[in-house]
Amino acid sequence: ARSFARLLGYQCRVVFCYKDMISRDLLQRRTTDPSGNTEWHDSPLVRAAVQGDIAVLDGIHRLSAGTLYSTLGPLLTDREAVLPDTSRLVSADRWASLSKLHGEVWLAENGIRSIHPCFRCVACAEPAAAKGAYWLDEEVASLFHFHEVAPLPAEEHIELLGNRGMAKEHICRGLAM
Repeated sequence: ARSFARLLGYQCRVVFCYKDMISRDLLQRRTTDPSGNTEWHDSPLVRAAVQGDIAVLDGIHRLSAGTLYSTLGPLLTDREAVLPDTSRLVSADRWASLSKLHGEVWLAENGIRSIHPCFRCVACAEPAAAKGAYWLDEEVASLFHFHEVAPLPAEEHIELLGNRGMAKEHICRGLAM
């Protein structure tokens, strides 16, 4: 995913998914300031959406059922999202029409931000068999185009790493042949 982003001139923002992650964590993180007031900080996913970068969701198979679709469905399909701090992300077209109607100052005061048209999202996961449960349901399948990447044979690993300047004896120690 990083090579893909680099080739296309995108900045890559990685979101490491974990088992106990809830939908709010995918969008924003809540903290408190020294006075005890709540502060919200955008996640790498939201920063990617606003700045037109690529968000890489690493390990989506770890998320609980429904978390991925309930959070990403509106963001990826409709280009809209309501964030935990009550601010909103809207598509660039909708933001432009709202801006003409109300003005940019009003949008900023009401916490309405534009999703950059170049925003992309890549998700990485382990195959369902490795987890023991089928995480890829119809809802998740509707969000992404899926490509299975088979592991490289040991000979191709050796060739690839050998082309990077690694000695063959060091490479063979790390591979089960």
